[in-house]
Amino acid sequence: MARRRSRKRRQKKTTIKKGLGEAIFFGLAFILALVAFFLNDYYGIQFRFSGSYIWLAAYFFAFGGYLFYLVQFILPLNWSQSWYQGLRLSLPYNFPILNHIASLFLSRTRAPAATEDAQESLSQGFLTHKAGVIPSHQAVALISGSQYSRSAGPGFVRLNPSETVAQVVNLRRHMRRVNVKAMSSDGIPIELAITIIFQVKQEDLFEEPEVVYPYDTSAIFWVNYLENFETDQGGTTWSERIEHEIESLLVEELSRYSLDQLFQQDQNSAPSLTRVRARLQNKLTNAFLQYDISLLQVFLSKVELPDEIVEQRISVWQADRHKQVEQDAMKEVFIEEQRRDLAETVVQVEIIQRILDDIEAVRDSGGTDLADAVLISVAEAMKTAAADERVMSVLSEETEVELQQTISTIKLIGP
Repeated sequence: MARRRSRKRRQKKTTIKKGLGEAIFFGLAFILALVAFFLNDYYGIQFRFSGSYIWLAAYFFAFGGYLFYLVQFILPLNWSQSWYQGLRLSLPYNFPILNHIASLFLSRTRAPAATEDAQESLSQGFLTHKAGVIPSHQAVALISGSQYSRSAGPGFVRLNPSETVAQVVNLRRHMRRVNVKAMSSDGIPIELAITIIFQVKQEDLFEEPEVVYPYDTSAIFWVNYLENFETDQGGTTWSERIEHEIESLLVEELSRYSLDQLFQQDQNSAPSLTRVRARLQNKLTNAFLQYDISLLQVFLSKVELPDEIVEQRISVWQADRHKQVEQDAMKEVFIEEQRRDLAETVVQVEIIQRILDDIEAVRDSGGTDLADAVLISVAEAMKTAAADERVMSVLSEETEVELQQTISTIKLIGP
């Protein structure tokens, strides 16, 4: 606000100076004409109007020659139209009366050079001459009345009498960081920050390498549209409109996921936020294309939760972890029991097979009674099993005790 008041004061002083200079110029011409009117020649004949005409012609000729010399330095010398455009800038500026005369003959009013918002970003030349040089990283949106007229810049820009600078557009890359508060699908409040980098759409094929930012001219129209589009969300610049668009799309996207889904990882060890970022970037790219704005990059911060939610998640995690540890321990005990039962079964099969082999051998020899042969075979198999460390290592304590008792019984009833 203070800068705007200061600019208005400077404009008022400039207008006073221009009016004073114009009065001095025409006042001096009138004085010269009046003096020449009363002068006499060598023979005493008064010059009258012829003398006034001659002096005025010399006065205007001298002023014109000096003006033509100065106007060539107003604009860059290497520009083919620097002299002509410099003259067009100098005459209306130094002689405001010419603007009034032109408006009478052309039946059109002279529009203000720029809107109040655009004045802050324009050089003083636009406000005084309706022309100036736009920096290489800027372009301007011009309106005629209330309608969009054209885009202009960078470089030297001269406004038509009915044109006004509506917006000054920064063509460089813009970076915005927006803190977004949203709600997950399971009703938990979450907060995270999104950072985006965007830019006014650039021309893909441009044959002038000296142009730093070859923007698409239609993009300036859409930027001006966003700047003047009234919404209930507030905001005063086109970049702020984009921030609101980003926030609404991110809130919508986050509402599709539960809190557990946002923290889990997929089969490729990619966090869910990576998928959210990819989907959001795709949506934002499509949304910005209609306004000729290029979305370059999107970054998402970590999800932040309220303290009570964090404590609750820690408690749940600890309970799940304790349960998992207990399940793993029970699983190991079960596996060990299965392994021992299998080993005991194998040992029993080996003992039985050994007994059967011994019985078969005794029966083939025919020298011993079958009952005695069976008893002897069982006793030998039991002794061999008891002496085998491998067998005893896999038997449980109860089985080992039973084996020793069986051997003792066989000894008591043996032949």
